[in-house]
This record gives sequence, structure tokens and C-alpha cells, in this order.
Amino acid sequence: MKQVNALILTLATLLSACTTTNKMTSVADNDLASSQHSIKRFSVTPTLETRPLPKDGPRSFDADDPAIWVNPQDGRLSLVAATLKRGGMDIYDIQGQLVQHIPAKPAPACEVETKSQACPNVGGRWNNVDVVYDFDINGEQHDLLVVSDRGTDTIDIFKIDYAAYQGGAAPIQDITSGRNTPPIFTQSQADLNNGDTAYGLAAVKLDSTHVFVTQNNQPVVAELILQAEDNGEVGYRIARHMAFPSKFLLPDHTVWQACTDSDGEYPHFEGIVADIQHNALYLAQEDIGLWRVALDQPGDVAQWSLFARVNDYGKPYTRTWSDSEEEYLCAPITDVKTQLGSTYLHADVEGLTLYDAGNGDGYLAVSSQGNNSVVLFERAALNPVAVFNVVAGVIDGVMETDGMMISEANLGSIFAQGVLIMQDGENQDSETQPSTNFKYVDWKTIADQL
Repeated sequence: MKQVNALILTLATLLSACTTTNKMTSVADNDLASSQHSIKRFSVTPTLETRPLPKDGPRSFDADDPAIWVNPQDGRLSLVAATLKRGGMDIYDIQGQLVQHIPAKPAPACEVETKSQACPNVGGRWNNVDVVYDFDINGEQHDLLVVSDRGTDTIDIFKIDYAAYQGGAAPIQDITSGRNTPPIFTQSQADLNNGDTAYGLAAVKLDSTHVFVTQNNQPVVAELILQAEDNGEVGYRIARHMAFPSKFLLPDHTVWQACTDSDGEYPHFEGIVADIQHNALYLAQEDIGLWRVALDQPGDVAQWSLFARVNDYGKPYTRTWSDSEEEYLCAPITDVKTQLGSTYLHADVEGLTLYDAGNGDGYLAVSSQGNNSVVLFERAALNPVAVFNVVAGVIDGVMETDGMMISEANLGSIFAQGVLIMQDGENQDSETQPSTNFKYVDWKTIADQL
């Protein structure tokens, strides 16, 4: 994969940057103008939170990404799936109470064990999760969870069975195929251990059910097609890989790339969401900005657009090796003044989610992790309209958000107008420190400000 990216860096990325520079520059300029006089800024507080999850130690349950399954019979009985990286996955109810915990898969054993060297093989590490409704398995419709596994470089598939849960069984059942789950980006266990594996994820139903998966440390996205099997399991086939730019041509005709702390790493994607009504797949390239891709033709490079850039886009920097940190340290060169990026969007940009107000209206919401805020764009025109923070109230606020999801459904009296659920990377009101968890924000408190 690194050989492929070397080719991308020398040829394809520069061509892509050159052919779209004028279009991207004009969009970014419009963003800057909007950000200076028309973006509303406000704060809201969380309504409730889930259990604290320790970030460190042998029982590290580091929260990452939530997905909301809306119960079609009664929104009050909806569920929230939440990935915990090496800690597995939690299932919560709409009140934030734990319903089920699913442990991650253990690491495969090494073929030859030695006392002097520990086995380097990594175990399961669930990163992002999404919901699929009404997936056909042998003539029956089932709702699914699809989860990216960084440890195995695959996706895992779970069936949501609420009827079984009402009968006393666990609501989430693993139905991942035992034969049709090929590694998405890697070729060997050594590649797996290196970590350039499945990362962000979004699922969408088109002619079939598509799952878009991003690659850790590389600007590459895979498109998968889910496939049901006769035995009731679900696997997938890999339809394509898409390589995005990591170098960009600036207006002064110099070439710029974001600083990375390790050689061989390039700005990757995590946040990703599909908007069927606008034929759009949105991707957050963490140190670069936000991309729009044609959902019905994702491989058509001519329809890729970088419509919003992070604040530090194009800014020069120094990169020096640190023996103590065992990585490169990046520092901006402050006496050079540039503003090619959006003033309201700060790297890393991570979580992406939609608020669907009907008739194509609503918002694309983006986690601007660098300044602990959420940016709202109009779905239709992609104009930025609001920036807000989730601050401390009865419970603590939200910091360093990775994943988040909005549901506009009526989920009962607590969240009658919907809910925003966010990963909190720095949970403050816990005896277990340092810890993370998930915060539920009543969408009405946001709607009232808008």
C-alpha cells in the first residue's frame, strides 16, 4: 500500500490538486467570507451521559464512535451502539444505561512462541459503527450494525433483535460471515500489526447495501458491498479502493502537505457519512478538511470536491525528530501569515453526521476536534451556518470528540425532538481517571438556538 501511495504522491495527487485548485479555492474563499459575518455561535449542555470508560490500563475501554438505532415501534425503546476500541462495544438504551457489552476479538496466536519475545499480533479493535435498516437475509428483513475492526482489517456485522431482547436475550447478535470477510487493505499479519487498517465507516442502502471504509494512516477509502449468505451470516465483497490526495497545490503554485509525526503516514479520514437525497458522500480528512464525493459514482475523481479546509491548511511548519517522544514534532512558523483554510474548522476534523429536517433540508454536522466544537453546514448549499460547544452543566461538557451521531426521531419525552450523541474524550466527572464516555444532548436545545 505504501508503494501505491508513493505513486499517488508523485503523480495522481498533484494532478488531482491541479485540476481542482480553482474550484476549491473559490469555495474556501466563500467559506471564509461567511465565517466572518454570518455564522451563529452558541453553547449547549449535555442532558445525560453513559458510564465512565477508563482510557488506560489492562481494562482500557476507550470510547470512540456511537450509532443510534431507532426502534420503529417506539422511539423510547431505541438503542445506542458505542465502540470502545480494544474494549469492544457497549449497547446503551436511550437513557444512557448499559444494556449489553460485547468484548473485542482476541489476538491470534503466533505460529512460533518464544519466551524472549512477546507475540506481536494484535486483537480486535472496533473503531466506527453504523446502522443498516431492512437488510434482506433469506427473504426476511433485519436491521444491522456494521463495525470497522482495526485489529483484523475487516468489518463485523451484527443483527439487532429487539424482540429477543424483550424475551430476555441479548439484543445484538454477531452474524459476521466466517468465509467472506477478506482483509480490506492489508495482505498479511505483519501488515495488520503495522496498523494501516480499517478505520472510519459509513453504510448506505442504494441498489444494494454499500459500506465505505477508510484506512488508518493513509488517504484511501474502500467501497464494500454487503452480501447475505444461505446460513444467515453476512459477509462482503470489495468493490473498489479510492486514493485521495495528500499533497495540494497552493495559489502561489507551491505544493503543501500536512505535517505528520511519522514517516510513511499521510492525512487519513475517519468521519464519513452518506446523504442519499443530495447524492453525496462526505469525508473528513483529519488535517485537511471536508470532501464531497458523488455517492452514485464515488470513483469519479472529477466529482470530488474539497469544499471546506481546516484552519491550518497551507500553513508552513517545522518538523523535527524527538528522541523522547519517538516521533516528529510539528510546529507552525508563526511569522508567515496565511489564511487558506476556514477560520471555524480546526484539525482534527473527525465525526460527521446528518440532521435530516425533510425535503433535503437540515444540516451536516462536523466535529472540529481542535477547538472542541461542532460546525453545522446547510445540507443543500454546504454553507456554514453555526458553531457550537457542549459545555458543562449538571454534568461535564464534551472535549476532543471523535465520533458523534444525530437522530431527528422522536425518542420519547427526554428527546422528543431528537438527540445528538457525542464521544467525550476527556470525561471530567468520574472517579475513574482518565476516562471517556458518551454524552447525550437534547436536539431541542440546539434547535432553539438555530
